[in-house]
Amino acid sequence: MADTSIPRLLTIGLLVGAVSGVGAVFFFKGIALGSQFLLHNILGYRYPTEGLSFADAASWAPPETVWLILPILLLGALISGLIVWKFAPEAEGHGTDAALKAYHGDGKIRWRVPFVKALSSIITISSGGSAGCEGPTAQISAG
Repeated sequence: MADTSIPRLLTIGLLVGAVSGVGAVFFFKGIALGSQFLLHNILGYRYPTEGLSFADAASWAPPETVWLILPILLLGALISGLIVWKFAPEAEGHGTDAALKAYHGDGKIRWRVPFVKALSSIITISSGGSAGCEGPTAQISAG
């Protein structure tokens, strides 16, 4: 029978939470770096920032390299899809469904799934793909 003492469960919960938190921080930093490189440096897109005056926001113009938006988006989707297909097909999708399935099922997630999910999601989001951070963060933390 498994040891379910309170101190042991608290220790396990603390360790899982700390590792999940560190994984989430690296994931969000990866998105920030990837977006900075692909969207800002290559494409020339400037995000609106907090505290931007109305005049500055109203004077926004599309980047001069607007023709690169679609190729960057498509290349990001292709690379992301190939990574998932080759290394961990179970990392496809938004992530929360896989985390819940593992919790309610056998509880097993291959060791490579969080890394594949993180990398493929960073590439998708950084290249302008339509994806969110919550699902991948859940699957990364569940792994």
